[in-house]
Amino acid sequence: MHKAPSRWPVVLIAMDKLIKAGGLVVFCFFLKQLPIHRDVWLEFVTERHIFIPVQRALIQTLSISEKTGHTLNLIALIGAGLYLIEGVGLIWDLKWAEWLVVISTASFIPIEVFEIAVKPSGVKIAVLVINAAILAYLTFRLHRLQVVQRERAAAGLPLLKKSK
Repeated sequence: MHKAPSRWPVVLIAMDKLIKAGGLVVFCFFLKQLPIHRDVWLEFVTERHIFIPVQRALIQTLSISEKTGHTLNLIALIGAGLYLIEGVGLIWDLKWAEWLVVISTASFIPIEVFEIAVKPSGVKIAVLVINAAILAYLTFRLHRLQVVQRERAAAGLPLLKKSK
């Protein structure tokens, strides 16, 4: 009979997702605030002019327009939300979160391969290798959990605690 896979790699993947979510939120904050979120907190920050020089420096360094900055913010916030949902779902051991990570990671691999083909770099290759390893492990884990559940059912043993 097969043994259920260990949970600690999933926790590491969850921590990676949560760190990425935090990084994207910080990126959004420093790049430019979205105009749809002009609430009291953002007005406080902009009134104090705390991060205005940093934002201007980023925009000038990246040579992007204000409209492009807003678009980047929106994309980054959507990505941060996805990473947050994935990370929390993995921490709580929810099976759908593992599937969400598999699908989202698999969908970015062709883009990463294209980026490497256009302009190769060590960082891009490392990101591709890490994402491929995450994809392979979670796919293996999901398959192994199904095998273990079938074997336990066939042997008349109680099933493993079901993830939601």
